[in-house]
Amino acid sequence: MLTVQFLSFHKIRSSISPSFIVCRLVCVHVLISTIGWQSTWAQGDIPCDFNKPGSSLAKWYPDGKSLIFHKSGTKSGIYKISADGSGLRLMIASKTTIGHPSVAPDNETILYQRRNNTTGKDVLVLSYRNGKERILTDSLYSSTDGSLHPEGTWLAYAGLVGDNLDIYLLQLNGSVKMRLTYDVGYDYSPHWSPDGSKLIFTSHRDGGPDIFMMETDGSNKTNLTPGDREEFSAAWAPEGGRIVYSSRAVAVPDGKDPNIKHNSSDLYILDLENKTSTRVTQNSDLDVLPHWSPDGKRITFTTCKNGNREIAIIDENGLNFLSLTKTDE
Repeated sequence: MLTVQFLSFHKIRSSISPSFIVCRLVCVHVLISTIGWQSTWAQGDIPCDFNKPGSSLAKWYPDGKSLIFHKSGTKSGIYKISADGSGLRLMIASKTTIGHPSVAPDNETILYQRRNNTTGKDVLVLSYRNGKERILTDSLYSSTDGSLHPEGTWLAYAGLVGDNLDIYLLQLNGSVKMRLTYDVGYDYSPHWSPDGSKLIFTSHRDGGPDIFMMETDGSNKTNLTPGDREEFSAAWAPEGGRIVYSSRAVAVPDGKDPNIKHNSSDLYILDLENKTSTRVTQNSDLDVLPHWSPDGKRITFTTCKNGNREIAIIDENGLNFLSLTKTDE
């Protein structure tokens, strides 16, 4: 059983190898994107038991009728569920460590991440309706956080080469591969703008994590969430003018500050034009990994209830919370 100690980000980089970070935190956010919201929790102040079964990493199907997500436990795998919580269906059974699913624009092809048991690295894979699969990334290094272009022509992802995590682009119908980030801080969780012209991603380059935006050639990197909070795992709204992301207060070194609730994070919506943020969730739970519905009216996310990770939906105004999953006891 995996035991994870939660240290400061700088301690993580110095005391734990990147391969451990990338290849061992699958049960929470496959893989590296957990770093953002785990980075400064004091041990004993963790809202979820990451070794228990749970559901996480949900994303909407393009038709807006269903969601796809990862479930760990005795029946681990990638599942599909209707937006009302009915019709749970296993899509890909777990033969090895898998996770981080999303659905291509054709509403059928599934992009997901799985472990290469020979190299011990994680690769991104397309799974087609006919059962065939296509491995997209090199098994000599780990790849995570795959995000498909709105037209399905490019893949943005985070790749761990050496001891650093950076954002890459891969042309799916060609041979073009581009590295977009070179900073010494970790860069991960890329997400395309609806028109495919820009990317948002999580970065530690300013000490972070913070949400950054850049052009698809890697230029014009801009910090969208400067300040003294930790912001991470952002997703673009379908109309293109807003993003939703997770945010939490930064814990002090000893984790004892009574004015900061260390074991919670909430969802916020940032208006990209007027630079104002609106809080969506106000729970004592951990609310992370949001993804907007295709109509822009609802948001799915991972939340912790009684120590369990579950998939939930909420309206963009913070109303009508609905939990879709119930972890096996």
